[in-house]
Amino acid sequence: MTPDVQRAVEATVGARIVVWSPREGGLTFASTGVATLEDGTTVFVKAATDEKTSDELRREIAFLGAVEASFLPRCIGAIDDELPVLLLEDLTEGHWPEPYPSDLSPLEATLQDLREMPIPADLDLPEFEGPSDDVCSGLVDHAREAAPGLESWLAPHVDVIIELAESPSAAGALVHSDLWYPNLCFLEDRVVIVDWSHARIGSPWFDASTISIDLVIGGRRPLPMQEGAKWAATHLVWTLWALARGPGPGISDPDLWRSDNLELVDGAAWWVADELRLQVPPALSDREPGYR
Repeated sequence: MTPDVQRAVEATVGARIVVWSPREGGLTFASTGVATLEDGTTVFVKAATDEKTSDELRREIAFLGAVEASFLPRCIGAIDDELPVLLLEDLTEGHWPEPYPSDLSPLEATLQDLREMPIPADLDLPEFEGPSDDVCSGLVDHAREAAPGLESWLAPHVDVIIELAESPSAAGALVHSDLWYPNLCFLEDRVVIVDWSHARIGSPWFDASTISIDLVIGGRRPLPMQEGAKWAATHLVWTLWALARGPGPGISDPDLWRSDNLELVDGAAWWVADELRLQVPPALSDREPGYR
């Protein structure tokens, strides 16, 4: 924590910080950690460090200021400087997958609440867009370049997979759009979804699909949802294209980014194969996707 951020946080909460515990990991260059205040309470601090993280943090601050729901982290304060800072409740003591809990009914109920959440009229969110022609074209080449070993499984089915990925889907719901296990916290009384900088308007089933791929990677069944084959194909197409393109400059750990995306390809390909009754695809990571 820089001295400027420390002073701004202390002025916002009205208390002195006595311990700063940085949080490592993740793929962003934002500075994150837990501040322990002089009265013993703790606050999670997320501070921008550059233009990209500033834009993302401003979007998250705007979202949390406009939307109220039990599945959102409690916002303690926000500092809209040149490099903004967001203060949230400390969720360290919650359960952060992996692994996912055996009972997923609280998560399913939370996703249902999210699907039914009205979108505030004054909240300016971009529309979700499916894979473009540029993303879909050359899919087998993307696999050959970024996921060697998968292209021979993919080639005979590439047309139907692309057709599924490009098929229209109902829209108009609030979508987190980056809902993987690092952004989920299970508490005793609720499930909290964090990191809302990429919120969109889109299909009510998008977020269930990203979690479902997580579950498949871990050897569990996807969540009950509509259009499972479509979403499995969509994530497979997108992730292969992203791997072939490579990590952008905003990714703080390119090696972690690649390994995470290879796992996503594993989960999406296995899910597609199961939905379409295809041969099981070869695994690209050390995980063992599939329903066991």
